[in-house]
Amino acid sequence: SLELAMNLMGNVSRHFETFLRPELRPECCEARGQRAEGLGRFRRAERKTQAGGEGFGLGWFEERITMRALSSLAPLLLCATLLASVGAISLASASEEEFLAITVSGVELSVFEEHPGNELKLKSKEKIDKSPTVFDPAVHLHETSEIRLSLEVGGVGSGDLKPQQRLLTLTHAERPAKAARVVGDVKGHETKAGTLVVTFTVTVDSIEGQIGTLNGEYDAQVVVADSRFATQYEATFGRVVVSHTQNDDGSLPSDPPLDAAEIEYAPRPEFEHIMREDVKRPPAMVSMVFAGAVICPLGLLLLLVAASGANLKRLGSVFPQALVFHAALAAVLAVVVYYWVELPFLKTLPVLSGVGVGAALSGYFLLNKLIKLD
Repeated sequence: SLELAMNLMGNVSRHFETFLRPELRPECCEARGQRAEGLGRFRRAERKTQAGGEGFGLGWFEERITMRALSSLAPLLLCATLLASVGAISLASASEEEFLAITVSGVELSVFEEHPGNELKLKSKEKIDKSPTVFDPAVHLHETSEIRLSLEVGGVGSGDLKPQQRLLTLTHAERPAKAARVVGDVKGHETKAGTLVVTFTVTVDSIEGQIGTLNGEYDAQVVVADSRFATQYEATFGRVVVSHTQNDDGSLPSDPPLDAAEIEYAPRPEFEHIMREDVKRPPAMVSMVFAGAVICPLGLLLLLVAASGANLKRLGSVFPQALVFHAALAAVLAVVVYYWVELPFLKTLPVLSGVGVGAALSGYFLLNKLIKLD
């Protein structure tokens, strides 16, 4: 089918190019030499056009370039059409597929104890009617016990169906990076047609084989899902207290050391930063005196301007513009002082930008008026 599609694309490309370029047809081009002769005629006609005569002109050449570009796009257009058709067929088939509306019931957690003769007997059974479920007292798992979690999945039909995902995850409460996973066994229900029974069996050996002899409390999560299910089943319960096989002296085995991932993301030790004590400041009156001493030169500046013989005769003609310009400069300084006192930086930027633009415009009009007076 791929070879047939490639041949089809090649034929369409050749016919499309022949349709757009008539000079390639057999009746218009008997030999390759005529192409060279035609190119020479085109160049002569172009020179004649530049000299003022009639000829093909650049429009003919641009038209031929456009035709060639369109002919090269023919295979791409055909591929896009084929892909769109395949996608439409896939979407149509996917929309027609019916998902299974499953129902989960009979979720039970059973604890078995080993008795003499390696015989397992039921010790306790807990039903899980809601999620999350907290067992009180907690469920204990040790070297002579076994935990079985069973649930019934209904609505799967009469076919031989096994859910693609059936996983029970036990995550350590204090070290979440450590988790043991158990895959559930599936079998058909003895009396209910179209119902599967998924059973998860957990022992200390299965946990030790994955994460070592890590004792303590575990949180459990069970997931049953499949691509043919309309919804997935997920439930959490806990806690499960795991005690691994004791040592010869009766003590519990030590927990496995922290791995690289746990060390990297482990909480860092808390530390307290000691701030430096504030420097003793002078009285407020002294600061005000020095601030006044800094402002005094402004008054001296006005006196010096008047005593130096400055020409203030034209001030009356531009007084409104000068007043607006100096008011804008004062507003810029006021915004800077307000920022230094309490205004946040991000709030200062738009205000300062607006006042600055106003000062620039007022200064421009003032200078323009002075130039016209000169």
